[in-house]
Amino acid sequence: MNRRALRLRLVFALLFAAMLAPITVSAVAQEPAVTPPAPPQAPVVAPVAKPDFSGAWIGTGQMAEAPGNQLFTYLRIRRGSDKRTSVLVVAPQLLALDYPARDVRVIGASIAFSMDVRGVSLRFDGTLDASNLKLEGTWGVIGPSGTVEGPAQVWSVQRTRDVRELLAYEAWRGDLQVGAQSIPFAVAIGECDFGLVGAMDIPMQGARGIPLIVMKTAKGYHMTLPGGVDAIYDVERTAEGSLVGSMTQGSFTLPIHLRPAPGYKILGKARPQDPQPPFPYTEREVAISHPFGHSLAGTLTLPSDTSLARNGKFPAVVLVSGSGAQNRDEEILGHRPFAVIADAFARKGVAVLRYDDRGTGRSKGSFGGSDTFDFATDADAASESLKKVAEIDPDRIGILGHSEGGIIAPLVAMWQNEGLGASDPEIAAVSFIVLLAAPGQRGAEVLSWQTGEIMRAEGATEEHVTAVLQAYVLVMNALIDKQPANELRVATEALIRAQVLAVGAVLDEAALQATVDGAVAGMQDKWMSTFITYNPIRAIERCRVPVYAIAGDKDLQVDGVVNLALIASAAQKGGTPASTRLYSGLNHLFQPCTTGSVSEYGEIDTTFDATALNEMVSWVVKICGELKPRAARTPPTLPSEEAASVPSVPVPDASQRLQPATLQVKPAAPKSATP
Repeated sequence: MNRRALRLRLVFALLFAAMLAPITVSAVAQEPAVTPPAPPQAPVVAPVAKPDFSGAWIGTGQMAEAPGNQLFTYLRIRRGSDKRTSVLVVAPQLLALDYPARDVRVIGASIAFSMDVRGVSLRFDGTLDASNLKLEGTWGVIGPSGTVEGPAQVWSVQRTRDVRELLAYEAWRGDLQVGAQSIPFAVAIGECDFGLVGAMDIPMQGARGIPLIVMKTAKGYHMTLPGGVDAIYDVERTAEGSLVGSMTQGSFTLPIHLRPAPGYKILGKARPQDPQPPFPYTEREVAISHPFGHSLAGTLTLPSDTSLARNGKFPAVVLVSGSGAQNRDEEILGHRPFAVIADAFARKGVAVLRYDDRGTGRSKGSFGGSDTFDFATDADAASESLKKVAEIDPDRIGILGHSEGGIIAPLVAMWQNEGLGASDPEIAAVSFIVLLAAPGQRGAEVLSWQTGEIMRAEGATEEHVTAVLQAYVLVMNALIDKQPANELRVATEALIRAQVLAVGAVLDEAALQATVDGAVAGMQDKWMSTFITYNPIRAIERCRVPVYAIAGDKDLQVDGVVNLALIASAAQKGGTPASTRLYSGLNHLFQPCTTGSVSEYGEIDTTFDATALNEMVSWVVKICGELKPRAARTPPTLPSEEAASVPSVPVPDASQRLQPATLQVKPAAPKSATP
């Protein structure tokens, strides 16, 4: 998904806890040490014979960068039938919503677990008191040694109840109207032995079962949705049982009206297509060494089905995510498309490698300051490492890319098949590529088109769409022409004012100028500069491997009709066999949808349309069965550099000044590579 580009447009929707500005956890190591809590005093109650961690826990941890130095923490701890303990963490300021902890260890009354956020690994250690009601300890950053290094921060949670597990609770549903956008949400409140408990669903943002802090007032409730900036709900109960009042987040206040929803069930995180055991494959945690110094963490899925294996070696696919920092599952709004895709391939005998983006999850390196070519070197390193795995056939490895990943896949295939400094000459190059909702246009056209289509889907008038697109083109041209910073700012401010007017929002001048500052910084980002000018067609023409490209006709982020035509034309020009298909009724994530709007993504239960998924897997299985050993293949004749021109398929240019990018060789290592 083109997440970076979406963030650069002004979208006036309340972001709630799931999308609030995250905290930089890496700076914790520079803060003064915090004295760990003193040993607990002798309990008043009788000692508990057996510590019990199971259940829900709510509290805070100290964090110097958090508002009030408090980091909201909510845990859901369970002990499975296999006697293993699992921990789900809700910490909105870390962008963790039911985030599964790893390396959970329980010894007596002590528990420890780790979680990986934004390229940093954190370790929590706590001790349960004798009453089984309080858990406290410290947390810190895991260093290169594998242990917590630097100062520790205090952490404490109290036992509570998950409202979803109560026998009964009340539920209400309503819509928050933000400009032209309506955001549906639901609230549940129940009473337990620890008092009132609550939770909220915001389906379009993938926020499901997010805990609320609830207090009863004289006429209703005071509810807090914790985050970087808490959302406060003050409501009164009417005679009809509705909740009427206001929602305040920072300086932003909106009226709310929630109506009773008898029988409504607060949702869990799981989606219907999430892989479920028993699994006919094994998964292995892998570390991928990058020649520039950082390492990538990933999961290698190895099938049990050996029908495609040759001499005990499986064909394999590397999965490459779209733009924005994403984990190995390409998780978005409660969906895990790469986990679903990996499961589907493995069940048909194809191994899969998926990895956390650099600086994300357990991968090291810096995401900020990197562009498409840098991310392509990560995909290249991943495919190279896969070729050296004993169970993998190096002659039958492909790359699957979604959105921006669909730009990267042919680029890596071109590097490796043309020997542009990317591949080990002793090892076979990539053998096929799969492109999901991939751009064939330059980024300037992609972003301009998607801006207009998403505005229309959200109900903007054609007059407002035209005004915003005209302003958008001026910003694109300012970037392409490398105009002075003051001219870029003027163009950006005009764009934002047009967007504010289009959504019917009201911003004071200080807030507007702050928004302009952030937008200008984002527009000058290295990634953006590369994305808006790079022409993917050259790499597709010269990738020299079979291509499978699909798109949805309701994709509002990448025009499926235009871009599939460009990809097919480029593959034909390069003498490369290509299969393309436009699926009816599918959006950018390949979900069956109504409008294709981004706001629908979280509301749709389907992660990836079954027909599109099965046909994609069938094509890869067929290709892997047909591929000959590398030495027996005849590569297609390449078009000359002079003949490689802009395709004849008409493209609505955002700027006539855009020029095709030159053929890109793999970036050289930085002078001082740091992991």
